Amino acid sequence: LENFEEIDKSILVVVKKIIGNYTKQISEKNTAFKGITVTKEGENGIKIVCICDKEIEEKADENGLLFSLGKALEKTLKAC
Repeated sequence: LENFEEIDKSILVVVKKIIGNYTKQISEKNTAFKGITVTKEGENGIKIVCICDKEIEEKADENGLLFSLGKALEKTLKAC
C-alpha cells in the first residue's frame, strides 16, 4: 500500500480486507502471480500494479475510494 497514510484506520482495515480477497482470487487464477502494489492517487484515485506473467497496470477514479478500489481490482482480476 502506498499513499494511504492519511486514511482513517477503520477504512484502512476494509481496504486491506478487500485487497486480500482479490489477491487470493488472482493468485488462485494465475499461478505466476508474484505481487501487487496498490497506490492511492489523489482523493479517490487508485492505481494497481500486479506482477504475474507480465506487469499489469490498472487505474480507477470513482466517486469514492472503496468504489475506485473495487473497480481497479476487478479490472486487474480480469487482466490476469
